[in-house]
Amino acid sequence: PEIPGVPETTLAPDFRNDLDSRISHDIKLLKGVQAWGESQRLNALDLYDINGEQPTVFPQSLKATVNDNPEDIARLARQILSLPINQQLNLRANERMSLVKIIRTRLEEFGILVLKNSDLEKCDARGLCIYNELLPVIILSNESPTGSTFTLCHEVAHVVLNQSAVSGEIGSTQSQSQIYRIERWGNRFSGAFLVPL
Repeated sequence: PEIPGVPETTLAPDFRNDLDSRISHDIKLLKGVQAWGESQRLNALDLYDINGEQPTVFPQSLKATVNDNPEDIARLARQILSLPINQQLNLRANERMSLVKIIRTRLEEFGILVLKNSDLEKCDARGLCIYNELLPVIILSNESPTGSTFTLCHEVAHVVLNQSAVSGEIGSTQSQSQIYRIERWGNRFSGAFLVPL
């Protein structure tokens, strides 16, 4: 397949609160992080093409809407991604900080590119999801392994919902109640993924 050109960057939805107080510097910085993530995605796709390989496509069976029960979808995600809770529970105390690496590795095996960019932290953002059917991107900031684990799972929720997001949308046409509903769904998914009932 032909490698697409670099598209003009439009900012991913930003679901954080208090957007009125964000300065244009933060918006430019976020746009820069997103453009960097999109270029990393294109670089990865180019490498697949050069090597004559096809990237893994994220499972179509793991798609949802905010009308679906996030706990049920998190359970399905653990099953599809082959991440049994026993594997997590059997980690020794000194291994628990590696949970984010274990989950990241599985996500990458299932077609999600996971990156880290410290500029997100400067914008008070913990994570960013750039959704694409082929090789969606999750970018994490520099936070603790525990925080990164929750954020990673929250951003997976945005992949499952087929949407890009920083945490709603700057200039979004979505109402605050819609943004809240999406973010709450993502948090419930993340919690249920990490601590299934």
